[in-house]
Amino acid sequence: MTAEILQWPEESLERKAYAAAAVVPALEPNDTNRLGYHLYLFLKGDIPSLQDAVHLAQARTHVSTQEVMRLLAAALESSGAE
Repeated sequence: MTAEILQWPEESLERKAYAAAAVVPALEPNDTNRLGYHLYLFLKGDIPSLQDAVHLAQARTHVSTQEVMRLLAAALESSGAE
């Protein structure tokens, strides 16, 4: 018996957050996952700003923090999440 992997629904906050995090060039998958989780908390209202979410995630990336913010804002806007 194989385990089935369930995907989040298209319009869920989780899917929007993790899809946005995937556009950021991170050093490791765990950095992307941490960023996605903190974006989810931001979209849910538990973190007050996108800047705070990026800071709290402490994701290691190949680009500057300003570029991460720009990429995330664009990805969230295009998904209708922000």
